[in-house]
Amino acid sequence: MSPKKEQLAKGNPEFDWHTFQKRAATLGDRALLLAACGAGKTVAAWKWAEAVAGERAIGKVIFLYPTRGTATEGFRDYVGWAPGAEAALVHGSSRYELEAIAENPNDATQGKNYEAEERLFALGLWSKRYFSATVDQFLGFIEHSYTGMCLLPALADSAVIIDEVHSFDRHMFDNLISFLKNFDVPVLCMTATLPPSRRDELIDAGLRVYPNDSERFELPDLEEKEKHPRYRLEFIANEDAALKIAAAEYKAGNRVLWVVNTVKRCQRVARRLNKDPSIKPLVYHGRFRLQDRKDRHAEAVSAFKQTSEAKIAITTQVCEMSLDLDADVLITEYAPVSSLVQRFGRANRSSDRDRKFRARLIVYRPENERPYTKQDFLDAQNFLRDLGTEEISQRLMAEMLEKHSPPQRIADGSARLLEGGYYATPGMFRDIDDFTRSAILKMDLQELKAYLDAKKPYDALVINVPDKFANALEERPGWVPKYLGIADERFYDEQFGFMTELGEAIE
Repeated sequence: MSPKKEQLAKGNPEFDWHTFQKRAATLGDRALLLAACGAGKTVAAWKWAEAVAGERAIGKVIFLYPTRGTATEGFRDYVGWAPGAEAALVHGSSRYELEAIAENPNDATQGKNYEAEERLFALGLWSKRYFSATVDQFLGFIEHSYTGMCLLPALADSAVIIDEVHSFDRHMFDNLISFLKNFDVPVLCMTATLPPSRRDELIDAGLRVYPNDSERFELPDLEEKEKHPRYRLEFIANEDAALKIAAAEYKAGNRVLWVVNTVKRCQRVARRLNKDPSIKPLVYHGRFRLQDRKDRHAEAVSAFKQTSEAKIAITTQVCEMSLDLDADVLITEYAPVSSLVQRFGRANRSSDRDRKFRARLIVYRPENERPYTKQDFLDAQNFLRDLGTEEISQRLMAEMLEKHSPPQRIADGSARLLEGGYYATPGMFRDIDDFTRSAILKMDLQELKAYLDAKKPYDALVINVPDKFANALEERPGWVPKYLGIADERFYDEQFGFMTELGEAIE
């Protein structure tokens, strides 16, 4: 029995898999699982891995996620149910996250020690059987990543489940296609939505789409979930109109999730809401110190798990992937079509709701397209127009996604590892934002030095800031790691994050 089934069956001897999940065992070594948000894809993935283990010799199951936050959530919800000696969380700040999990364990992690022997990083992980990791950690070997190379023996002995493949940037997706075409490892890719061009690339790389059109008619449980109306779409003029709706819905006792495309607008919306003393907005984006981002992440997840009180969260794209948020009202700026579908999937997710309930989806066009393009917004406008304002299901959104997704170039399967010859020059697994830099706030410098002197990880203090804000000291201490910038704490607030103008400070 998999650790996940042990969790689900706990206290429920009548537990059984849905038909959709049971049939995942028939997919063979390579498959692409396409199913609606909240349909139970991860549980189906356990069933797939169980079947693969029965057909070929594997010793490990690896769940790969696009971000550290989603990998940590995957560990808490799924991998953490395995015995402590068999489970591992692997990403750039996993040691810090594991320490935090140990301080606040849930039923899955209580009393367990997940630490690998630090001096023997890769060897300490080879004995683990269940992994939750960022995709870079294991597949980075394609770009000559040191960590990826160290983990190759574990990868070669595994069944690999790669979640949220829709969110991969172009370079990540190219590397994924190269991995699929050139390495013989059982792989299950998963997502709720995928543009046709990317789906075709995965098929060409050897993945079978599940469920296909004919199979869906034999899966009444999945059909019911995907065709059930979950939303009503509303168009509004601008941010001002959205503010009125957000405040009214919050005061009516509802849980409101508002997604914007830039950190600056996220902070601006939160400040405007914060002027009303009766509204306490949560803010979640990528420009927090890790220790604060962890807290903001936990607050957002907790806010939308409970149903007894009103909550409002203002977030950026960080909310789109793998987070089990269940909003009553979803407000969003225009965004690329695939991003809109993922954002909408954060509303009305729970199967416990009254079947007559429909979440409000509120959309508006922001004052500019950044960080996206005019074409992205044109595609979004056409997609939203065809969705219409009648009742909307996940199936309808998937159909409209297929209709309105722009074509993309096709990966050729090449990779640095395969073409570099005897040169082993490391590359980057994903596209890198050249305008931000990892930094330390000036006020944290002494704490950083204490961590360095004690040879302890200092991930908790690291923050990504715009590059021009990473040089706050003219004379930089020589002991500060060279990759780290130094930022002025006057621009920082624990609840709102790093702001790019002092005039934005929270009153």
